[in-house]
Amino acid sequence: MVKKILNLLALSIFVTGIFMACGSATAPVKINQAPIVKSVADDELSYRNIPLGEEDAAPAKQYSDKDPGESIKIQRAFENAPPMIPHNIDDLLPIKRDDNQCLDCHHPNEAADAEAPATPASHFYNLRTNTKLDDLAGANFNCTQCHVPQSDAPQIIRNEFQPDYRNPESKTSSNLLDILNEGIDD
Repeated sequence: MVKKILNLLALSIFVTGIFMACGSATAPVKINQAPIVKSVADDELSYRNIPLGEEDAAPAKQYSDKDPGESIKIQRAFENAPPMIPHNIDDLLPIKRDDNQCLDCHHPNEAADAEAPATPASHFYNLRTNTKLDDLAGANFNCTQCHVPQSDAPQIIRNEFQPDYRNPESKTSSNLLDILNEGIDD
């Protein structure tokens, strides 16, 4: 008999606990409430604080009009960054796989005579097969995919980046192929 009373008491405490927990701890559920959306104006999305569709306020820019050989080499933005093109390229375009006038001066066999920076060894290397190539790697024929002419456009966003070169030569030349696997275990 005592056993039955204890079982009933335990059951009643358990049921009471469930009702108390379910009744007081749950928050009201909001159904079909629309999400809160903050509207953003076009001119808040632009760096120039003008509507995105207006191009007439684009900063004026001028690319170098100096011919190759007359310009000054530009320091790389960071170690092994693709160097900027300091001269006019209008007469060198379009750059095609079978007609790349950049290589007339920048190919390693021509660079010394042209007094131009030579295309680095990394451009004559197949990274997929780990093989040195006799000619420019197919993926590297389009020079302006990475190398761009420098303009005098004003800086829209302040940039406080300061490059850290491991050696002074890295400011004007590449050793990417030499250090590509640096820090990677075999």
